[in-house]
Amino acid sequence: MRYLMIIMLLGGCELVDQAGHKSLGYAMACSRVPYISQELAVEKTMEWALEREDDQHPGRCGKGCQSDLESWEKGAEAGAKCKLGD
Repeated sequence: MRYLMIIMLLGGCELVDQAGHKSLGYAMACSRVPYISQELAVEKTMEWALEREDDQHPGRCGKGCQSDLESWEKGAEAGAKCKLGD
């Protein structure tokens, strides 16, 4: 039972981590679309995300880092379509 709990906790942490990346990507892109194009909002958000991931994994973006970047991008793409004030 103890091992099952540990596996569940570790899996849950990964889900929370990916949700955090996606949410922040969404918020960053959404906050930019009133001022710049959707494409540029995604691009600028992803530039920031790449720098952040490089700070965490200097010079080596492995499987986990790639997964993080995918979550960032999904969030940024969704956020670029938001309508602030509606």
